[in-house]
Amino acid sequence: MSDFSKLRSMVEENTSLAKAEKELAQTMKSLGKLELERSKARENLTKKEFELAKVGEDMALKAKDLAEKRIKAKQKGFIDVTDGELKRDKDYAEYNGKIAKNRRETNQIQEKIAAKEKDIAHEKMKLADEKMDVAKTRDKLADKQLNYVKIASANQPEEKKVKAQKDYLDQEKHLEKEKKDVLKKERTLRELENQIADLKKQLSIKISEKENIRHPESPPTPTTV
Repeated sequence: MSDFSKLRSMVEENTSLAKAEKELAQTMKSLGKLELERSKARENLTKKEFELAKVGEDMALKAKDLAEKRIKAKQKGFIDVTDGELKRDKDYAEYNGKIAKNRRETNQIQEKIAAKEKDIAHEKMKLADEKMDVAKTRDKLADKQLNYVKIASANQPEEKKVKAQKDYLDQEKHLEKEKKDVLKKERTLRELENQIADLKKQLSIKISEKENIRHPESPPTPTTV
């Protein structure tokens, strides 16, 4: 294959790649916008859930305080209630307090996850813009390569040929620089995704802790001999 034939093939390849890169960048931008909307909605929801958990925790503390006051009042003979009723009230207050505390801590982690998801969505949109820039730069490279082929094969003056060759070689360097910038942005994105993975592990631990909080009316755990 002659140098001109090889360069023509590169023109076709770059044109095809640029088209595919533009389509991918456009889809990534759309995805980033949708994920940003979702992450903002999740962040708002987790903030409300956090507020609810805090109020629930406060209510449980007040219920526990009331139960303890009722126990003291019975001991002094001021109220007539059974020990079982007093114990049940205190047990439920403690149980609800543990559940509310776990829910608050869980929501704190969920809020952090939503915030990271929002950061990722922003980064995806930036990455999509940079990928679009790469596609446009590749398109220009194909144009400049084709221009060089036309000039060189038409026996144009050497000065014109040299300039056309320099133009496409400079464009190749520009393309390589933009591709490196995209790789840096992708590394940043992966770091954020790793941070979310760590937060999700913490979330899983909190969820398992909730499952270990015993309900006052649940049967006792069997012991092994």
